[in-house]
Amino acid sequence: ILATLLSNIDKNIPFFITRTPPVTILQERIYQNKLDKGFNVTDLNKEFCLLYGEVAEAYEAHRKKKEDFGLELADIAIYLLGIAEITGVDLEQEILKKMEINEQREYQQVDGVLIKFEPREK
Repeated sequence: ILATLLSNIDKNIPFFITRTPPVTILQERIYQNKLDKGFNVTDLNKEFCLLYGEVAEAYEAHRKKKEDFGLELADIAIYLLGIAEITGVDLEQEILKKMEINEQREYQQVDGVLIKFEPREK
């Protein structure tokens, strides 16, 4: 793990400042825990169904103002990161790419609804 941490120093995440491990480390730990416990690592349909169930649990926890709302959000993240690791997706990099796209997007208010604005090429 130390070698992996050191290889991630140049990434955009200020690991040593925030003390938060890079997403790739979390992905690997979640996947390893699945293997160690004998959990599913091959049936993506099942993983997506379980993720959907965790989203429903988080919604209920929020709606009912339960104290475990944060843990339910963590369950969502754990399933999502597990799916990313199973499929070989570097979720950290994909999130950074998507954030860049979202930050560059423009929206217009149309009849009280924000609509993505696609500028015409000149």
